[in-house]
Amino acid sequence: MLLQVIFYPLLLIQPIIGVLQAAFIDYEVLAFGFINFSAIATANESLRNSFLEFHGMTAILLIMLILLHGIERSRKAFADDGQQMQGQVTDRIKADTEAGS
Repeated sequence: MLLQVIFYPLLLIQPIIGVLQAAFIDYEVLAFGFINFSAIATANESLRNSFLEFHGMTAILLIMLILLHGIERSRKAFADDGQQMQGQVTDRIKADTEAGS
């Protein structure tokens, strides 16, 4: 749950930071071929660099969270599978002993 509380807002923030970064660049950036993001604001190198750094940090954090999520889900899948198999073996032993008596 905590992972989702962090992950989903970051997924929303990431493209917004990218648009803000494109707004302060000194050349034309067109989204979908017709939305001019660079016309939103005048070129400002320091603001663009700040958004570029924040965009990069957010991307690294998202990659780490995706890897963490994958590891956690894999661990749970293997742990649950092991418990399920152990339960099947126990049920089979009980069935064999009841059938033999």
